[in-house]
Amino acid sequence: MEQRQEPAKAASLGRWLIPAAALLAVLLSASLKAEEPYTLGSGDRVRVTGYEQDGVEAEAQVAPDGTIGVPLLGRISVVGLTIDEASHRIGKRLEEEGYFRYASVNVIVEEYRSRTVAVLGAVNEPTRLFLDGPTTLSEALARAGGVSEAGGSGIVVIRVDTAGKQHREAYRIDQMLDSQAEGRSAVHVASGDTVFVPRSEHFFVRGNVQNPGRYPLRQARNVQEAIAVSGGFAAGANRDGLVIYRRAGDGSERQIEVDGQEQLRAGDVLVVEERLF
Repeated sequence: MEQRQEPAKAASLGRWLIPAAALLAVLLSASLKAEEPYTLGSGDRVRVTGYEQDGVEAEAQVAPDGTIGVPLLGRISVVGLTIDEASHRIGKRLEEEGYFRYASVNVIVEEYRSRTVAVLGAVNEPTRLFLDGPTTLSEALARAGGVSEAGGSGIVVIRVDTAGKQHREAYRIDQMLDSQAEGRSAVHVASGDTVFVPRSEHFFVRGNVQNPGRYPLRQARNVQEAIAVSGGFAAGANRDGLVIYRRAGDGSERQIEVDGQEQLRAGDVLVVEERLF
């Protein structure tokens, strides 16, 4: 006997199919955007070859005016063209000028040199990267050796627009790499960007804990985590006697009695008092 789906189940299925289709469309769009072909720019080194066509082979660097030297043709503008577009342009010129009836030309990028990103600050290998295609922020950090031990959890990307004005975007490493990153679009860097990793800010834990000392702020966001990072309460600690000493903007110091969820700030001194009896 033919089984028919109950209306309630069909409606429920429909509610899932529509969001799923929308999600698929977003993922396909993001994939296509990430696979945009590389376009040639000043500084790139290319090799030009011809299939069974002598006299067109050349190695050249894209000049500041966007051209390369091609045998038989002289200077040809290729800046802003994809590899396929540059190959087609050179082949078409060879046909138009009567050198070949059907020109088959291939342009290969030997060195990507036109798109650069500077990665500076608290990374293991500060460097200038040459982009050979779409590159995410996490990939750029990896190619610079990763964040050093002195680095904090924040990342700043500085981008200059066509008017020469700087724009700063701030990101957090944990939000890019842990479970919070699931479902988010990857952050891509662009030519001319500067990626800066600031040094980690610190807080201090003193008093009745196992390991008093200075700790990077990225290791703890609140008082409870700070106690855990410093080894936990020592014998004789007053677990209700938690005090933060915090510097104000005018240089004065404030004393704040806190619970375990109080958020820490750079420079905070957390003191765990001793139990009196």
